[in-house]
Amino acid sequence: MTACYVVTFVTVENIKLESYMDWPKEYSKTTQAVRDAAYKRYFVEAITRSVLLPGQVKTAYHDGLLTTDYYLFLFTSRDNPKLTGYFTCGLYAAKGWFELNGQRPEEIPSYNPLTGESSGGSKKSGCGITKSLKAESDPRMKRLIRVLQTFISLTDDEKRKIKGESTTLTVLQKLIKASKDAPSTSNIRSVNTTLYKALKDGRHGGARTFSQLVAHYEVLLGVTFKKISIDDFNQEIDDTRNKSATYPYIPLASF
Repeated sequence: MTACYVVTFVTVENIKLESYMDWPKEYSKTTQAVRDAAYKRYFVEAITRSVLLPGQVKTAYHDGLLTTDYYLFLFTSRDNPKLTGYFTCGLYAAKGWFELNGQRPEEIPSYNPLTGESSGGSKKSGCGITKSLKAESDPRMKRLIRVLQTFISLTDDEKRKIKGESTTLTVLQKLIKASKDAPSTSNIRSVNTTLYKALKDGRHGGARTFSQLVAHYEVLLGVTFKKISIDDFNQEIDDTRNKSATYPYIPLASF
């Protein structure tokens, strides 16, 4: 049986969170009664569905290995919205959360970087939970979202954790909820900043950009990932770097 394991949530540029937290241990059992109790204290929302890549290791909270695709959930305290974090669920455990928050598996945005297959799209409903969009996502926004989903697949692994990589989920959530719109410079910068901070030390085979990261893991894992066009994102970073004379954008183009 797959279940949930816990990781932490941190701050990111343009996203101001006062505190982050681990998923409380008293709510780590997979019974529905425990989920019910937890849901009374926390808003819980699946942001994306990801895939296990060859050789990837993910361990559930009970020390069992996840063996299938998995969902990444954000949770926020109902009493204090500044308290937030994220956890990961296997497909079985996620069903219990969907029963509580009304999400449906087919509505959760997913992307397989090996095949390029994707599904789901969303908008924010009145209750704060994302619902599927019937309209097509903006093509450029879709590419930006896929960059983040691929980044998650490559780095959300116990063997190669990146400090602060969980901030990607909050950026991704914002993009998904605006998926019908063309990405703004601010959207592109938020993704670029995430990549820059995660890769600037070159810990992944010397990769300092998303493209280099993908190339590194293609060799390491012996696979081929679906190509995502990113040149225009790098160009926009460079073209708008000095748009503000007072606050120039410092991070290097990292797509």
